Amino acid sequence: MTEAATDSQRCSIDFTDEAWNTCHSLPADLQVELLDAIHNLARNPSAHPHRVRALGPQGMLFIYTHPQPPLEILYELKVGQDRRVLLLLHFAAPVTQKSKPVFISYSHEDAEWLRRVKMFLKPMEELDLVRVWDDTEIEPGSPWLDEITRSLTSAKVAVFLVSQSFLTSDFIQREELPALLERARARGVQIGWIAVSASTVKDNREIYRLQALNDPAHPLDSLPEPQQKKVLTDIYEKLKKMVAAA
Repeated sequence: MTEAATDSQRCSIDFTDEAWNTCHSLPADLQVELLDAIHNLARNPSAHPHRVRALGPQGMLFIYTHPQPPLEILYELKVGQDRRVLLLLHFAAPVTQKSKPVFISYSHEDAEWLRRVKMFLKPMEELDLVRVWDDTEIEPGSPWLDEITRSLTSAKVAVFLVSQSFLTSDFIQREELPALLERARARGVQIGWIAVSASTVKDNREIYRLQALNDPAHPLDSLPEPQQKKVLTDIYEKLKKMVAAA
């Protein structure tokens, strides 16, 4: 269970000149992610012990590794009688310059289709073209809504696995879909959808007007397995083009 933050754990934030300049040298979307990670770290530096490594003999110099997007934060924790300060020393974004975040939105009732789609996207990950994210990436005990929100914010491409369960999911319709559609309008996120089973998607104007990556009249679960694999291969090629345009 993640440790709850208390007032005694909260830190004020300070930047060295190097950290400030490094922050502003990052792409704008990474700056947003970095500042969000910094504020979460300052609220409770002990919330994610598995992401923090102590450096040096004094044990007050640390490096925090953020999983999504990959970011590293070097900081010093200064503790006084009445004040705790997170002094930020340096930032790095080791692998974010090439690969693009892909967010997959799906109903948990369609978990098997998530597995199959991700299997066909694996070659793009191995080529470092994409970083595929779905809620199975959330670590036990992590603040799951915060993790989803961060991934929604950083996404360059989104894929909806559409079924009737997807269309009737309150969380998807209330949280994920509006956030991704807004990012598509404001920041050019590429969105496509896959018909995994027969549904009433034609009556969902927001989704139906988006790019369908397969023929909705012939959803994946209506096809024999050899045809499914062919369609998934076609979807892979379409997603490569979406990633290149993102």
